Amino acid sequence: MSVTVPSTPPNDRLDPSNESAPQATRRQWVSRLLSRAVSLWLKAQVESLDELHVEIAARDRQIFGGVLPWISLKASGVVYRGVHLSAVEMHATNIRVNLSEIVRGKPLQLLEPVHAEARILWQALDLHASVHSPLLAEALDELFAPALGAIAPDGTRAALSYSQLSLEAGQLCLSGSRDGDRFTLKTYLDAGDRRFLRFGSPSLTWEGQDTAIALAPFTVDLGEQVRLDHVEIAPEAIACGGHLEITA
Repeated sequence: MSVTVPSTPPNDRLDPSNESAPQATRRQWVSRLLSRAVSLWLKAQVESLDELHVEIAARDRQIFGGVLPWISLKASGVVYRGVHLSAVEMHATNIRVNLSEIVRGKPLQLLEPVHAEARILWQALDLHASVHSPLLAEALDELFAPALGAIAPDGTRAALSYSQLSLEAGQLCLSGSRDGDRFTLKTYLDAGDRRFLRFGSPSLTWEGQDTAIALAPFTVDLGEQVRLDHVEIAPEAIACGGHLEITA
């Protein structure tokens, strides 16, 4: 893990000859403390990560006031509730934190929602490693159970399981079974209107059948805290970017 100590824009930096030794020492101490607090907070949000790089830019008076006007983080090998991500990059501005408590050894807390720009890379190997994640399985159930005929008129559900999640010809491919009957479901992904993820031209093929069943396209509401700008499916990865509001 690497952390860059908070810096100030060149034009705003103090002349070292005019800065007292106690003032410089206090600034460096608070800077290191904030950097460590941010890193620990980020690591607490995920199960694990391979690398984390954090960069904070702030003037001295902002640091002492618990305001981080700009922060950038880059993480790789991230695992969140069983979902694997190759790379996550985020930039945020005007973050207010509980500095008075941090200096007393308390964990970092956000004092108000943070608006961040985010980019995520989900490689084919990540898909394979994530297919058995309870979080992902729950999402897949909600998305595809109706199309798979897994919901009976009385509301009971058939048993769904997923064995493979992969990429093929610009599509997301999901393989699994419903009560032992194997299937393959394919769909395109696209950014819909702001907070919506669009599933385009989905098709379903049951084992032993040569003809795919065309399904109706649909969209998923990602919530008011998300704005999805783009989704791209390459041969070996899914890349997406957008904006989100962080409240925890």
